[in-house]
Amino acid sequence: SSSSSSSFLNKATIICKGQTDRILIGIDSSGSESEIQCTELGGLKRSGGIGDILAGTTGTLAAWQYILRQQTENKSQDKDESWTAAAWTACHLVKRTTRMAWQDQKRAMTAPDILARLGRVFDEMIGQEYNESGSDGDKAV
Repeated sequence: SSSSSSSFLNKATIICKGQTDRILIGIDSSGSESEIQCTELGGLKRSGGIGDILAGTTGTLAAWQYILRQQTENKSQDKDESWTAAAWTACHLVKRTTRMAWQDQKRAMTAPDILARLGRVFDEMIGQEYNESGSDGDKAV
């Protein structure tokens, strides 16, 4: 069960992929666990490698959350909240990107089609546009 897994992993944040992704936030001191869901519509094909893309995206966003916490004055920000935000954002990003790849490639879609669109979808999500040279004049996130 997810409860025993979270307990064993000491407050781990666990992503359960599916039509609706479930993000389980570890067990607290009272023994309860909380859950958030990502209901973003994904593509209609479950291509091999999507879980790897989700894992890498989650790791990247978690690292960015960690760096942001270190650079801000509010270093006491709840770590569980940061990891949960990274997990939900990764699920949303990968599902949206998978849907775009599906719309373009249909049944021929593979993981590289998703990777090729990941940056563009991320930029759309954060509202950032790039000029033709690929530079936006801002420093990288």
